[in-house]
Amino acid sequence: MGNFSTLFLNSVFYTAVTVIAVVTLAHMAGFGFAKLKFKITPFLHGLFIIGILLTLQSILVPLFLLANMVGLYNTRLGVLIPYIGLGLPMGVYLCTEFIKGIPGEVIESAKIDGAGYMRIFAKIILPMCTPVAVTLAILTFTATWNEFMLVNILTASDRLKSLPVGVSRFSGALATDFGRQFTGLTIALIPILIFYAIFRNQITKGVVAGAVKG
Repeated sequence: MGNFSTLFLNSVFYTAVTVIAVVTLAHMAGFGFAKLKFKITPFLHGLFIIGILLTLQSILVPLFLLANMVGLYNTRLGVLIPYIGLGLPMGVYLCTEFIKGIPGEVIESAKIDGAGYMRIFAKIILPMCTPVAVTLAILTFTATWNEFMLVNILTASDRLKSLPVGVSRFSGALATDFGRQFTGLTIALIPILIFYAIFRNQITKGVVAGAVKG
C-alpha cells in the first residue's frame, strides 16, 4: 500500500550518492584550502563556512523557485544537488581543519619525488584522512536518510520520493494508521541499525576522542 520498495531504493540511491560526493568533494576542497595557498583561498573558504549558518527553512522557497526555473524540479538531480550542497559546508570545515594538521614536509617530499597534486591527494592525503572521512560519512548518512522536507517539496512523483515521505502517508489530519506507520518506521530504522553495527567502533572512537579533547 505504501509502495515502500520504490521508496526504499530511492532512499538508498540518494544516500549513497550524497555520501560519496560529499566525502570526496569535501576532502578535495579541504586539501586545497589547507595546503594550496592563494590570495583568493581565504575568501572561498569563508563562503563555504557561511553555509554552515544557513538553515533549510531559510532557503527552501528560493531553492524551489530555482529548481523550477532551471528545469530540475521533480528530478533525481534536483534532489541530489541540494543534498550535496547542504552537506559540503560542514564537510569542508572538518576536512580543512584535519588536513591542516598533516605536516607540510610530507607533501613537499612527494613533490620533490615528482608526484603531482592529484597523486599526492590520492596516495597520501586520503589514506591519512580516514578518521575524518568516517565521521563525515556517518553525519551525511544519517542526515540524508532521515531527510523529509526537501525531497517532499522538490518532487511531485511518487517514484522519486524517499522512505520518510512514505512513512508520513499513514498519518493524516483526522486519523493515523499506527500499525502501518510503525511498520514503515521499522523498515526505515533497519538500515540505520545496520550502519551503526558496521561503524560502531568508529563512532565510539569519535565520541571518546571528542571527550578527551574537551
